[in-house]
Amino acid sequence: MVAIDAHYKKSEIRLEGLRCTRARTEALRSSSPLRPRPLPSRQEAAPEDHFLSAQRNRNLGEQFAAQPLLEGGEQLTAVMYAEPSTMNFRNHGFFRRSPPPSVTKPSPTAGNALSVLGGIAQISPCLYLCSGNAASNRHMVYSRAVTCVVNATMEIPNANWPDIDYVKVPVPDLPHAPLSLYFDSVADRIHQTGKKNGRTLVHCVAGVSRSASLCIAYLMKYHRLSLLDAHEWVKSRRPVVRPNVGFWRQLIEYERKLFGKNTVKMVPSPIGLVPDVYEKETRGLVPVWNLR
Repeated sequence: MVAIDAHYKKSEIRLEGLRCTRARTEALRSSSPLRPRPLPSRQEAAPEDHFLSAQRNRNLGEQFAAQPLLEGGEQLTAVMYAEPSTMNFRNHGFFRRSPPPSVTKPSPTAGNALSVLGGIAQISPCLYLCSGNAASNRHMVYSRAVTCVVNATMEIPNANWPDIDYVKVPVPDLPHAPLSLYFDSVADRIHQTGKKNGRTLVHCVAGVSRSASLCIAYLMKYHRLSLLDAHEWVKSRRPVVRPNVGFWRQLIEYERKLFGKNTVKMVPSPIGLVPDVYEKETRGLVPVWNLR
């Protein structure tokens, strides 16, 4: 009997402890000012999320437009999507010959090179530069409100799309080709199109030599840039540009005609005369004919 009474007393103590614990928990719940907030339904949250997303995108766009223009393809993203009115092409401070020390250039990849070759680069608010393949993409051309196309090839026929004027520059990509005969006429056409709030697209086959030379000539004539600065600007917008040696000679002569002096000169190299902007990269080259 004594053992049974002791067992019942222990059970009653345990039950009493459980009752006290439950009462204390309920008292804390009733006195706590914190309440879990119900999650909003998907339909209620959608308008606020949409507004925040739009505001966030707008802020990012303002940050991109405020980025300085630096040399090199890695800094072009902010400029390419900035409003044309924010792009100043007359301030020579934008044409830096080297990026700040804090800026590091990413290593080029095959994917980046292909994307640059296939894209359309904006040189000025009224001027674009691209390859023949990109110029044949109707959506890409119309999305940039192009009203005039300068076709600097002998190989590609004009597309003759509605509402677009076409100018043919039938010059081969050869050093002896007389591209300078078209420097003034093409630059004048680009300028006149821009005055009418139009946009000009200049292309050749690859968007590397002929079309780039015409864009450089336009910048020298109407934006008063030196040949060195004009080349650096176009190269920063489309890093694959590389006029052939003959076009460089013609651009050097054109610069002297416009300004009475030159900022680029032809210098000897292991592969012959090259513009001094290529001097460093050709210094260690060995001509192929010396390997035979």
